[in-house]
Parts: sequence; C-alpha cells; structure tokens
Amino acid sequence: MLVLLLWLTGTAPSTGNGLATQRVSVADDGSEANGNSRAPSISANGRFIIFTSYANNLVANDSTGPDTFIYNRETRGLTRIPDVTHPQISGNGRFLVFSSKKDNLVPGDTNGLSDIFRLEWETGQIQRVSQAYDGAETNGGSGDATVSADGCQIAFTSEATNLVTTQSGTAAYSNPVSSGGVAWQVYAYDCTDNTI
Repeated sequence: MLVLLLWLTGTAPSTGNGLATQRVSVADDGSEANGNSRAPSISANGRFIIFTSYANNLVANDSTGPDTFIYNRETRGLTRIPDVTHPQISGNGRFLVFSSKKDNLVPGDTNGLSDIFRLEWETGQIQRVSQAYDGAETNGGSGDATVSADGCQIAFTSEATNLVTTQSGTAAYSNPVSSGGVAWQVYAYDCTDNTI
C-alpha cells in the first residue's frame, strides 16, 4: 500500500487531466519503501502529510516499526516520529493526536492500557489526554482520536468508566456489558481548561 498525494497545482508529473499525483511514502533517496504505508492525514493548507509505515528504509537508522512519518511538501523532507501509530494531524500542522500503549511517553503511565496523547511534534512536548476526572489513570483503553484544526479539541472513544464525573463527585456511569464486552463511549477533550 502506498501513500499518494493529489493536488491541483504543483511540480509533480501531470496525469494528463490537469491534476498531479505524487508518491509520498518513498525514501529520501527516492528508493521504494520496503513495507506498507497507510492511514494518511493532511494539514489544512496541505503542507504536512502524516502517515504510518511498516517500511524501515524511509529514513536512516530505522530498525523498528511501524512508525509515523511527517512529510513536508515545502522542503520535501521526511521526519520519523517513533512509537506513534495511526495518528491524526491538526489543521494547522502543529499537533498530532494518537493512541498508544507505551508506558514511557509520559511519567506515571502504569495502567498498561491504550491512552490518547497529544504531541507538539516540532518541540517534542507530549501530554496524555485520556485521564480520569480526578487526575488518576483511566481504568479502560482509549482510541480512535481525532483533532480540531487548532489542535485544542480532541474527540476519542474509550471503554473507561472514570473519565467524567457527576456533580456528586462519583463516576458518571458504569459501562453496560453487552455480548461479553464493555461498551465504548465517545468523549471530547478541550485544552483551554484541560477537561473532558
């Protein structure tokens, strides 16, 4: 699977119908990727394209995978961001949101579950978004994150039962169990007050 970019104007070879297509998932030296690439996301102005790839030859010294890559259309540069898969990029191109089970992305991550993170990729600053209403870790996994244009609002799904609270200060609800599984719910995070 390849990651392709289609735009109306540019320097890529024309398809003959006024459009141009460029393959983004290639190594810096132009060689073919040796693994599949998928799940692309593009910034609002089309400058940054982010995707997940199982190839280990897109950049030098990449011995693991899958990884996330950011392609800059202005510089034609490709940047690897390790330990991040299936992310979404904000419209301004500044933030990435993604889910991960890794316990070394932020301090105190010991729940062993998939959490939602927001990464300011140019500075490397990262925060965990999916935290309980009292600041504790969640008691269920989270995923399917998507982000607003400015990177401040994040929507995601979770099976956790301690993300939000009632006015009495107790957990808002207990997830119903259906067909042996826990029901996942949709949540919205706002960075202006750091709340879900």
